[in-house]
Amino acid sequence: MALLNGQSAEEIAHEIMEKIEDRVIEIRGDGYQALEALARHENRETISLRGENWYNKNKEHLETVCLSDILVGKHKSLDKYLKEREVQKSWELFRVLVAKGVNQDEALKSVFPEGVPAPKK
Repeated sequence: MALLNGQSAEEIAHEIMEKIEDRVIEIRGDGYQALEALARHENRETISLRGENWYNKNKEHLETVCLSDILVGKHKSLDKYLKEREVQKSWELFRVLVAKGVNQDEALKSVFPEGVPAPKK
């Protein structure tokens, strides 16, 4: 069997499964009430169409999906913030280099080797 970076397909699959394994977490009472309210709000149209019994049967799944969506959204916003902060620091470095007498073109090439980032929309 072919090896990838010295690992067999089974070893790679085992590592991936360990990283994506579901975990049980505990949520305090007030946090759980907030999660329940958010899950209910997020699915309000479906609940009104299918009824309260449907919601009660699927409550755990809907709350899990809601919490997952919240965490993924928070992570995306953190990534976006960190990238913007990195660009901001690069522009500050560019200004320092220009203030010290470095040619603007050379400063841009040294600060942004892959090219100047597009402006925010």
